[in-house]
Amino acid sequence: MLRIGLAVLALVAAVASLLTLPPGPAARPGAMATAAVPAPASPKPAPDVDEVTDAILAALGLLQAPAPDQTGLQAMTHSAVQALAGAAGGPLPPDPPVTLQSLVTGALRDGKPDAEIDRLVNAAAARGDIRVPLALITADGRVDTPLLLANLVDKATREAGARRSAPPATTGAGGNTGILPGGDGAPEPQRIYTVQPGDSLGGIAVRHYGDINRFLRVYDANRTILSSPDRIRVGQRLVLPAP
Repeated sequence: MLRIGLAVLALVAAVASLLTLPPGPAARPGAMATAAVPAPASPKPAPDVDEVTDAILAALGLLQAPAPDQTGLQAMTHSAVQALAGAAGGPLPPDPPVTLQSLVTGALRDGKPDAEIDRLVNAAAARGDIRVPLALITADGRVDTPLLLANLVDKATREAGARRSAPPATTGAGGNTGILPGGDGAPEPQRIYTVQPGDSLGGIAVRHYGDINRFLRVYDANRTILSSPDRIRVGQRLVLPAP
């Protein structure tokens, strides 16, 4: 009987101690603990034509190497890390991501012809493996690889000190270019160009201005019909601003 009484007293003391504890934060009815969800990463912008050109020429030893980006650092250290992992018996690191620069550089080092480089580049772009400058997307949705290769030759020649008298060859059929007449009947230095199959905005800029980087000027003059530099379509009539 005494044991039962002591047990009851102990139980009462325990209940009393619980009742005197400070109240904790009240949970809302139906509330559930949720983990913070990180915001999705913004997609990387398409590379610039000059950025791609300089990276390829630097990799081929024809231009002073620019400051390496994260992809370049990963590519440089991949072989060393792979060798160390293999020696330790651990899993091999994944291959560094393929870029337009690395793809073209490797193809040129292997001595592949232009047609094969064009096939490799367009196949990789179709799979979504590489990002391509918007100025190199043609009206057919392909990559204007011949324009990129011509730009490489042109810049490498200028780096070597030679001066070219004509802009590099480009793709495209060379569509119809007409003069936009002024109000008094006199021609103004502004032309209309009809987009042809195989044309890219970069190719049009090279053909009419001798500079691939002028594609932004053509794009700005045609924003009413172009949502992006890579959205040109066959048959569109583009305004070509005065040089």
